[in-house]
Amino acid sequence: MFKVMIIDDEPIIRKGIRSIINWKQFDCEVCAEASDGEEGKLLIAQFRPDIVLTDIRMPGTDGLAMIRAVKD
Repeated sequence: MFKVMIIDDEPIIRKGIRSIINWKQFDCEVCAEASDGEEGKLLIAQFRPDIVLTDIRMPGTDGLAMIRAVKD
């Protein structure tokens, strides 16, 4: 089963992504959610997800900066 992480600063978007997709159908489970890039970096290190869905524009560390930091 693939682990999926959702990172977005808007709770309603995170909830929508989590609930609108039948994750089990794709052999996936949502392992964690984060509300910004800083929290996302910590949770990525902790959960080691296979798939990360992230917003690009977020306060603080944006999605692109977070991806660069995690990739390094």
